[in-house]
Amino acid sequence: MKCPKCGHDNPAGTAICAKCDNILDKSFLGDGFTDEPEGSGEAVDFGDNTDRSAPPPSEAGQTEIAPPPTRRSSRRPRPATDPGLLAAKTARKAASLGEEPTEHKAESLPDARKQKRSAQDTPVESAFAPEENESLKAESQRMAAEIRVQVRKGWSFYQSLRLPEKIALGGAAATFLFSFFPWVRFPPLDAISGVDLGGLFGVLLAVGCGVVLYLRMRPENAPRARYLLFAQLGCAALCAIFMLTRVSAARGYTLSEEELALAEGGGSLLQPGLFLAILGSLAMLGGTLMHHRTLLNKD
Repeated sequence: MKCPKCGHDNPAGTAICAKCDNILDKSFLGDGFTDEPEGSGEAVDFGDNTDRSAPPPSEAGQTEIAPPPTRRSSRRPRPATDPGLLAAKTARKAASLGEEPTEHKAESLPDARKQKRSAQDTPVESAFAPEENESLKAESQRMAAEIRVQVRKGWSFYQSLRLPEKIALGGAAATFLFSFFPWVRFPPLDAISGVDLGGLFGVLLAVGCGVVLYLRMRPENAPRARYLLFAQLGCAALCAIFMLTRVSAARGYTLSEEELALAEGGGSLLQPGLFLAILGSLAMLGGTLMHHRTLLNKD
């Protein structure tokens, strides 16, 4: 290929002249390349009188070789927000899920990012439906109201009792409660509760005494009130005796070899829970005896 500017012979398919750097093939610069400057209608002066628009002269006996065709891709890239591309993706996704395709509204990239951030900032809703939340709330309120009603009934029943019954029932409640408190402790080990020291039998006796007292105060059990009073007296007496024996059981409590190695060797320390449980059992027995004496005086 002969350069139209300097006449130098270049190999076929050469885009730039090897001698004068003249551009022989402008196709590699792209379709938008022009020799004219932007905003000006005047032609560019290259410094010579060579006609750029005319084809290069061909020498005698030399066949002119045409420049190679420009390779252009048949596929044009589509932008990410192309409505057609988004609609096609939506249709394919709906077809894979077995749903009817819906129209997709094209959104710009900033709007899509804003929606994504807003979706991330949105708090997660409860796993329960609104109806289930309302039903759970109503159920919890109903249970709380039922507990309040039962507490009020129990307090009203306690206030309706006479003094001996109040003392006996209060002693039974104290025995039951303080049996779960610590009774003995071996520093620096954890304290041992009354149930672990065999106080479960005393708990059952305290519960039995309270149940018998409640049954004895029912109007329909008036003919059997005397027998129920003796049953209450037996439960209270057994509970008081049993609680007194727990003092020696707490002092004689033996530790295992592992616990003994961790203990400081100072011996056992009796805790207030044991003495409070003993006082509760004595109050239960005293209230029962007070009512038994009153019943005997009436007879």
